[in-house]
Amino acid sequence: MLVEFRIRNFALVDDVMIAFGPGLNVLTGETGAGKSVIVTALSLVLGARPAGTPIRTGCDSARVDAVFYCGTPEVNGILEAAGIESEEDGVIVLSREFTAAGRSTARINHNMVPLSAVKSLAEHIIDLHGQYAHQTILRQSNQSRFLDATGNKAHRALLDMMDKQYRELRELRARLQDFRDNAASLEKEADLLRFRINEIEELISDPRDYEKLQQEIRTLEHGQDLAEAVNTAYGRIISAASGDAAMEYLARALAALQPVRGVAEELDAVISQLEEADALLDNAGRTLGSLRGVFEYNPVRLEELQDRLFHIKDLMKKTDSGAIQDLFDFKVRSEKRIEGICLDEDSIAQLEKQAARLEGEACETAAKLTKSRIALAEKFSRNLKNELKQLAMPGAAFKVQLQPFDDGLPLAPGGAQPVHVHAGGAERVAFLFSANSGEPPKPLDQIASGGEISRVMLSLKSLLSSADDVPVLVFDEIDAGIGGETAHAIARKLVRLAQGRQVLSVTHLAQIAAAADVHVAVSKKIRSKRTVIHAQAVNGPERVREIARMLGDSGMQESHDFAQKLIQQAGRMQ
Repeated sequence: MLVEFRIRNFALVDDVMIAFGPGLNVLTGETGAGKSVIVTALSLVLGARPAGTPIRTGCDSARVDAVFYCGTPEVNGILEAAGIESEEDGVIVLSREFTAAGRSTARINHNMVPLSAVKSLAEHIIDLHGQYAHQTILRQSNQSRFLDATGNKAHRALLDMMDKQYRELRELRARLQDFRDNAASLEKEADLLRFRINEIEELISDPRDYEKLQQEIRTLEHGQDLAEAVNTAYGRIISAASGDAAMEYLARALAALQPVRGVAEELDAVISQLEEADALLDNAGRTLGSLRGVFEYNPVRLEELQDRLFHIKDLMKKTDSGAIQDLFDFKVRSEKRIEGICLDEDSIAQLEKQAARLEGEACETAAKLTKSRIALAEKFSRNLKNELKQLAMPGAAFKVQLQPFDDGLPLAPGGAQPVHVHAGGAERVAFLFSANSGEPPKPLDQIASGGEISRVMLSLKSLLSSADDVPVLVFDEIDAGIGGETAHAIARKLVRLAQGRQVLSVTHLAQIAAAADVHVAVSKKIRSKRTVIHAQAVNGPERVREIARMLGDSGMQESHDFAQKLIQQAGRMQ
């Protein structure tokens, strides 16, 4: 709800503060009194661009402030996106300041913001109908939503189903495309992994083989030295032919000590040690004997093993393996990855079947939704024409046109002609209007007359009052060129619209003014030899005089009596 509106140094306005309330609010005044200035100022604070300089002559700047109460989740989300903390009581202050240098500054809750943020917020809190741009119904992107809002439970179920199928199919196709795009690279990956696995299996079968390989290489590298060492050691221990074999010297020592065994304990201990040494030396000699001929220098075998070790280490580098066990872990991971790639290939076939089924279902739902919309469009057009007749536009034509999409998600089950769908179906909705008989209907946003726009908007709002949740509606000069019973019809429509939302109407009709919950009279006054616009809420006798003026003569008692009667009649509308 628009609670308060203040204009300073704007056009002919010095400083005007207007308080609005719930229900129907009207602004009245003589032609040229300044009502359009107030509406223009309101459009500017909502993000419109000025046609010229709005600053009052002799001033350096102009400022417009509008205070709203609106704490809906959508509005709070827009505030959050703009980095503005929402107030607990839902207060929103929109401000716009213009300087003589041609610059303007927009603020939300005293935070400077880009004009786009103000426009985005304004769309959710107010609709200004006239020759201005804050009109959600004029935007074709919204017209499907408004038409669909008149549908029954079955129509809404089709909308929900279409939205669900569209999103599922879009996600499914995206997954399929990813699979197809990656199929070649996945196959290359699988081939490389298979190659690496084969390399590992050909080079080494067990992590323990790596240590054995290294040990064998070390042995071969020192083969000749090992053979010579074994032969020499064996000769020193065993060979009696050498004359200085260790076994021979040990036998002589034992033979020399045997005659005195058992005489001295110390000597017996030495004899035991020599006997033990004799046994160990004999065993060592046997072992050395068995190793004679084992070690040899084999350059062919050594080169073969070194080449194998080089390839193993190179493979470890290629697979980023720091240790031999890492290489075998890589092999296990690679085998699992190959299995996954094979499963992905199977998944493509399954997803293609699923996509084909879902495409057929979505195409069927889209066709049902189109059929339902055709019926809604015919009914909506008839009702809108009836509404316009009641508002003194008997020659007006209104048509709801369904325009098939040429973009979006293509559906062509069974090779049929492709149908493009979005989440809301296979077509966009366009509202077409003509004010005069014989003139072809044109898109709603191409209507030139502000009065015509306002009456079309009032008719649309009357039909869509349950679908359109914008809390504040502003109608500028909705009564242009009408009177009599049509004026009462407009008043009744405005009163009905104002139940559950706030309606602001700039009017010249006494019937509409008499139905208002808040009546603001606009006039021009001379202050300090300068003309200024004055706006003030009127009640009681002041309101009766203002309505009598609108009837033609505020000085006649008959006008006052009729004004009072209109107010009483309007009270019965509430």
